[in-house]
Order: sequence, then structure tokens, then C-alpha cells
Amino acid sequence: MTGLHDDLLTAVRGMFLWFPLIYVTYLVAAAWRGGPGPRRGESHWRRRVTFHAWWGVVLSLPGVTVALAGGLGDQWSWVGVPALIATVACWVLALSASAGRRVPNWLAWAPLLVLLVSIHGFAAGFAAQSLAPDYTWTGLYLEAWIFTTDLGLGLAAWLMVTISFALSVRHVSACAAQRKAQPVAEPGFVWPT
Repeated sequence: MTGLHDDLLTAVRGMFLWFPLIYVTYLVAAAWRGGPGPRRGESHWRRRVTFHAWWGVVLSLPGVTVALAGGLGDQWSWVGVPALIATVACWVLALSASAGRRVPNWLAWAPLLVLLVSIHGFAAGFAAQSLAPDYTWTGLYLEAWIFTTDLGLGLAAWLMVTISFALSVRHVSACAAQRKAQPVAEPGFVWPT
């Protein structure tokens, strides 16, 4: 297991170097797609759900790699198991919403919660495993947090994708509720004005 763990940590270090390009690409694409415009309809919001769902899967790959490695420490830790299960559950949720299935508004916020708990879990696990005499727990925690979030750039992209996904799901639900609430006129009937 140690060889696989080391290989996964090497992959994480590689992602730390080239994933900022993916983060910047997403941030620019999301800003470009979400710019100001006229009142948007349900089809627009469904496309946004799909856009953020797929980007969420791509942007979570470093977290999945860290989870498979069992965290950032020198040895495998159990903290990776719940993070991996929760991330895969978020993928199922996002891809279900992308396929047009109804997702409750409260459940659409689950990826944001998983993100925040996972980042803290990985950083805290690393700090607990690696406590050396010349470091404090807080120093190691911050070091792992900065590494995990790719100097904050990954955190910006992850926050944007999870919040945008949840808000887009909320808009789709609101559009669907509004459509159901509109009266349906029978043929030949004219609503009085």
C-alpha cells in the first residue's frame, strides 16, 4: 500500500503544478457564461446546472486523488474513505441534476459542505501525522491547507463551482414552480384583461 500511497501523493504534487490552469479556465469560463443579460429562462438555468456539474467533477479530481491517498500525510489514513464516498455521492448528485432529474434545493448545497469538511479533514490529518518538534500544529495545518487549495486558487474555483451549482439548481426549481403555477388557457378561451 505504501507504493500506491507514494504514487498518489506524487500525482497530487503534479496536479498542484498544472491544475491552476484548469482552475483559471473554469473561473474565466464561468464568469463569461454568467455575465449580465436579460431575464433568463428555465433552459438557460438547466444549461448552467449541466455546466457547473461537469466542471465540479473535473475540479474535484485533486481531492479524489488525495482521498485515495488517505490524506496528505506520510501514511494512509482513514480520513480519505469518507471524503471519497462523499465526493462520489456529490458526483452522482451533480450528474443526476445535469441529466434533468429534480434535486431538492437543500441537497444541492451538499458539494459545498463536502468541500469545506474535506479540506479541513485533509489539512488536520496532515498536521496530526506530521507534527515535528520545529513545527506547530497550526503551522502544519496552514501549510497543508495552502497546498490542498493550490495557494487559494483551487479554493476560489471550488467555492464558485459549488455555490453556482446550488444557485442554478435553485433557479431551475423556481422556474419549474412558476411554470406549474401559471394558469393554462383552454383553446379558444381569452383571459380577461
